[in-house]
Amino acid sequence: MNNFTHHFNIEAEQNVLGTLIRFPDSIDTVVPILKSPIVFSERRHQIIFKCILSLTNQSLPCDLTTLHNKLKSENEWKSIGSVHYLAEIAESVVTDCFLESHAKIIQEKYDLRKLMVLSKKIYEFCCKTDTTPSQVREIIEREITKFDNSQTAKIVNINKEVVNFANTILSGKQILNKTDIIETRIPILNEYLGGGLFKGDMVIIGGPPSMAKTSFVLDICNWNQSCGKNSLFFALDETKEAIFQRILSAESGIKRDRFLNKSFTKNDIEFLRQTSDNLSNKAGTTFLCGESLLSAIDIRSISRKIKRINGLDIVVVDYLSLLSSSTNNKFINQTQLVGENSKILKATAKELNIVMLVVSQLSREYKTNGINENKGKLGLPTQAMLRDSGQIEADANVIIFPWRPLEVFRKRGLTDGNRDYDNEKNKNVYPIEDALFYVAKNKMGPSGIVKGNLKFHGTRMLFYDEKAFEITNI
Repeated sequence: MNNFTHHFNIEAEQNVLGTLIRFPDSIDTVVPILKSPIVFSERRHQIIFKCILSLTNQSLPCDLTTLHNKLKSENEWKSIGSVHYLAEIAESVVTDCFLESHAKIIQEKYDLRKLMVLSKKIYEFCCKTDTTPSQVREIIEREITKFDNSQTAKIVNINKEVVNFANTILSGKQILNKTDIIETRIPILNEYLGGGLFKGDMVIIGGPPSMAKTSFVLDICNWNQSCGKNSLFFALDETKEAIFQRILSAESGIKRDRFLNKSFTKNDIEFLRQTSDNLSNKAGTTFLCGESLLSAIDIRSISRKIKRINGLDIVVVDYLSLLSSSTNNKFINQTQLVGENSKILKATAKELNIVMLVVSQLSREYKTNGINENKGKLGLPTQAMLRDSGQIEADANVIIFPWRPLEVFRKRGLTDGNRDYDNEKNKNVYPIEDALFYVAKNKMGPSGIVKGNLKFHGTRMLFYDEKAFEITNI
């Protein structure tokens, strides 16, 4: 221990342990950084962290009393000293905002200690009288490689893995399970996307206001509940009550204004009861977070916790521009902020193996896009029209624009019976009363317009395929 005087930080270790005791939910911030108790320099800190991990894995609370009992049951209490030490490090913490930085300090100090041990081992080997330079180089390369392998991601032989993948296909085994794919309500959209939305991907759902972006992503969550899949919806733009009304309207067919006015008919009451029963019996769950001041780091931390405790398939961020900064940099501009958050959300999708659905608004440029530009595009936007789009375009695996041509006409002042409206309507090759999806980026296939018998149900606020589903008005 004396040789490592400058390569441990007791204060950082105490802060991390005290934070985990005082703010148990913060464990998901620490686990990806500190993967083992051995990274702590003091044995008593290793024991405390090991017990905290054990309690977390058992979904038990990590308060002082429970932790004390856990240490006693494992005959580790004498190694800690007294309950006063746990209370002391917990009471010294007033916030969890420094947790991640202190955890990184602990990991860095541990890495330095490992390198010091390695250096000593190489030095002692060099001191042997029969040692040759080639032997020294060999042991250095071997030991450094072992150290690197503990720090970096696993590297695979791609030729070998591709051969194994091909053999799996030839054997008739299923490559992707249903659990690996998130389907939408729209069969032709799923087919166009190569089966649906794939876990590990970040999917951007873009469009101007009133294109039903929120309704579309919320319907994806509700649709997949029937398959036993869990979703986490971050409602940064709307209140929880507004989301509740959306769900009830979509499931029951009751108009949203009746919820606002509380003017329900007898049929409405019956439909509400049926809807409540249906929602209660769904195999999956949609979790809702209604906090507004969240960063992408917060999204990642909360998602990790839900994934660990309940399992998680879909995360929805509604919407991207409302996320706050994950740093304290006061000079970051909006484009840099969106780019920073986009990278974190993309990495979170891969880390947790979930579909990350991110709602994005359009910039004002889209309003200059002609309705009949290039015939039949119906004023569709481009990827570059996503608000603060630079990094979003690069990070997204799929970009989808839900589109309602009739709504676009109305927004541009073209109403039924107006001569300009009739002229524009006749020029378009696609019925403007129908809905469509413009897949602007698609990693599993071509980009283009997905159309057919697609409709948008105004009361239920959802897109559907007229041939596949029969939806009635109330």
